[in-house]
Amino acid sequence: MSRTIVVAISQNSTDAFLASALDTARRCDAHILAVHIVDLTPCLTGMGEHLDYGMIAGAMEESGRETLARAMRILEGNQRGAQARMLTSPLSGSTIGRQIAAVCDAAGAERVLLGVRKPGWWRFMNEDVAATVQRQTSTSVQIVVNTRCAPGLHRALQSHRHQRSGWVR
Repeated sequence: MSRTIVVAISQNSTDAFLASALDTARRCDAHILAVHIVDLTPCLTGMGEHLDYGMIAGAMEESGRETLARAMRILEGNQRGAQARMLTSPLSGSTIGRQIAAVCDAAGAERVLLGVRKPGWWRFMNEDVAATVQRQTSTSVQIVVNTRCAPGLHRALQSHRHQRSGWVR
């Protein structure tokens, strides 16, 4: 049975976070399932009646596709393969953490990788995605804390990009 790790992609996912996902997949000999959740709630809450909801949702989904495509350019380097999945969060009844947990359960994932929650006094109103995922699934949660690109990691990413383009140093 092949192993799967879920990698939760956000618009803020750094190359170092993605490289960490590649490294984890390599160490676990696992397939990567990258998931990006487009959350329409913050943009549609409190909007006036004269705005085009469809246009706003379409723009947010297009941004989500671009975010996922950027991540997949790096994650495609996984030897066991990588798959992308984009979901749009319903306006009520679910949260980003619950959706990630559902993807983990459906895929039979061994592990889920999440970025560290950004600090800020205003974030107390936002969902703690990691805590929600931990409550909603039995999948092991790994928080990638240091997402700054270390020099060695940067070289590995550059080497990976050159190998994919056919040019190797």
